[in-house]
Amino acid sequence: MNAREKEQYLREYYILKGQGKPFFPYAVFKDGAMACIVMIAAPVKNFMQERVDRIFYGQRYDLRRSLLDFGRTISATRFVPTL
Repeated sequence: MNAREKEQYLREYYILKGQGKPFFPYAVFKDGAMACIVMIAAPVKNFMQERVDRIFYGQRYDLRRSLLDFGRTISATRFVPTL
């Protein structure tokens, strides 16, 4: 965009803004739609992850419990070559 195009763009923007017309009418709609998608995505992902875990593990996979079990195994191992 050269200087002349930029000046024309800003001139149109200020004229429309002064008239109270929205310059970007779909921006609010797009932002709102994106916010809804983002808010819905995390719960849907968690729901699907729980279902897949039940299929593969037979129960809900608990990362915290797995890490605690791993820590107990490491701390209980006294023989270094076993690690």
